[in-house]
Amino acid sequence: MAEIAVSSASAVRPRACSGRWTRWWLWAFALLLINSAYLFVTNAASIFYLLNVAFHLAVGVAFAGLALFVGLPYFVRAMGSRPVAMQRWLFLAGAFAAIGIGSGLLLAWTGSTRPMQWLLRTHIAACLLCLAAVGGYLRAAFLAHAPEGRWWRITRLLWQLGALLVPGFFLLGFASTHSRDVIRNPVLPPLDPWQEGGGRERNRFFPSSVRTVGNRLMPEDFFTEESSLSCGEAGCHPDIVRQWYESAHHFSSFNNQFYRKSIEYMQEVQGSVEGSKWCAGCHDPAVFLTGNWETPIVEQMKQAETDPRVMKRLTAGLGCNMCHAAVHVPDTMGQGGLVLEYPELHRLAVSPNPLVKQAHNYLTVLDPGPHRQLFLKGFHRQSTAEFCSACHKVHLDKPFNHYRWFRGFNEYDAWQQSGVSGQGVRAFYYPQQYKKCVDCHMPLVRSNDRGNKNGFVRSHRFPAANTALPFVNNHPEQLEATKRMLTNNVLSIDIFALRRRLDRPAPARPRAGTMGSAPEVRAAGLSDVEGMISSGTGTAIPSELTAPIDVVKPVVRRGETVSIDVVVRTRGVGHVFPGGTMDAFDVWVEFKAVDDRGRVIYWSGYVQDNGKG
Repeated sequence: MAEIAVSSASAVRPRACSGRWTRWWLWAFALLLINSAYLFVTNAASIFYLLNVAFHLAVGVAFAGLALFVGLPYFVRAMGSRPVAMQRWLFLAGAFAAIGIGSGLLLAWTGSTRPMQWLLRTHIAACLLCLAAVGGYLRAAFLAHAPEGRWWRITRLLWQLGALLVPGFFLLGFASTHSRDVIRNPVLPPLDPWQEGGGRERNRFFPSSVRTVGNRLMPEDFFTEESSLSCGEAGCHPDIVRQWYESAHHFSSFNNQFYRKSIEYMQEVQGSVEGSKWCAGCHDPAVFLTGNWETPIVEQMKQAETDPRVMKRLTAGLGCNMCHAAVHVPDTMGQGGLVLEYPELHRLAVSPNPLVKQAHNYLTVLDPGPHRQLFLKGFHRQSTAEFCSACHKVHLDKPFNHYRWFRGFNEYDAWQQSGVSGQGVRAFYYPQQYKKCVDCHMPLVRSNDRGNKNGFVRSHRFPAANTALPFVNNHPEQLEATKRMLTNNVLSIDIFALRRRLDRPAPARPRAGTMGSAPEVRAAGLSDVEGMISSGTGTAIPSELTAPIDVVKPVVRRGETVSIDVVVRTRGVGHVFPGGTMDAFDVWVEFKAVDDRGRVIYWSGYVQDNGKG
């Protein structure tokens, strides 16, 4: 009876897979397994990684074809084998393989951008479950011919190797890519201005604090407008590029006539281009970081009339790569304190060869992990305010003004010391929700870009208080976005109190910044941060205060001398208003008073020609 049972089992045992196609299928499976392990544990932004993505696609398609040609017939034959456990494992392996192959082919068409992450996770899970089922199938087959103890010893060894190697790969990748993402101030600041930004001797871009890896110059085409516009190709980031195109960042350089005249005047007065490098670190990467700043801008503008290449770098502004190619922010001391690195993959993205460029774009959409790791660092997401401090916090010192240190505009410290940041111990109130720079200046907007997250992206219009640029550039959408921000309860202005002068004069009390009889301006802000000096009449005059005007409704008679208190308050601003220093960022408040007959009796801030000057 035993012999009959053995021969019966042999009769239904499937034929051993053999032949040329079977060997090809097994080789494809092995190569795909090794390649998948590499892609799973790393997102290296390198040509080698992209070649592995292309290899994964090619071998995956070949494996899918061989699975139909070789695997399916074997599956049908093997389902009649014994024991039953083998059939169950084989069925699971086949089902998960079908899901993995189907989702993989679909990913080859859609790509694995954020909206398609569910499909990528399905593909990975199905393939891992297929491997587990294949392992179960092999175990069942092994137990039919070998002692169970040997199988478990082999299994335990494989698990131990996996437990050591896989976490090791992850930790190695995490340490190498995330160690530079931390923004941490040094224990002590530089002892003198010549040591800032890495020091005059070690940083070719001094007195700006901007640096590059290896202190190397950057290629010109890395910062051009065309390079930024390429980010909108292939349907990747068209909404973001369109927003950026009208933003103040785009018009930070010599496509901004206000800034252009400032630099031309500075270089003329100083008789050198050295001082203006302090500005160029944040405003003009396409000129400065490419080694073209040594020629005065007036001369370069003349060259641009006949040389389109010069015009491109002069009008590039701040493009995508100035922020997204940063690999490290050493501190929050500002002055353009970014460290930039040129990525080797950029040459593929802007290649004049259309096949190379299209291949790069396709592989980026197919596996955007390296692209995301390359251009979206940890500080772009977690330390946004600290990242913005690199260019939105400045001071002037001897290398620039040949005089001494004094504070320039500084939105970062003003934000940090306010209640809005949740870090300001001197704040007299804290909002229900703390905010960072991006919450106001990069609000979430709806977008169908491939990089969207749940249908939203961060606006790259960077709306603030600048209505002049969108007006002169004829960008109505940018102007409207700026107006919306300014009228969204960020500020309030109240005619609050009336003061009647009494007859008794008080002793004179000197005040800093005397403006004679001009209206008194008091900036209720962080004077040590912003360098603001309140101004006044210089004399304390006794007066009777009546407030609030809208409740008391005082009456003024002919012959009386009164003063009016107008209060401008910040409500939705995370820093002092106006930002910066009083001599650079002014606020124009127009106050008009009429009598009971409609005649103008006082008009502060009047501008002739119906406001046109």
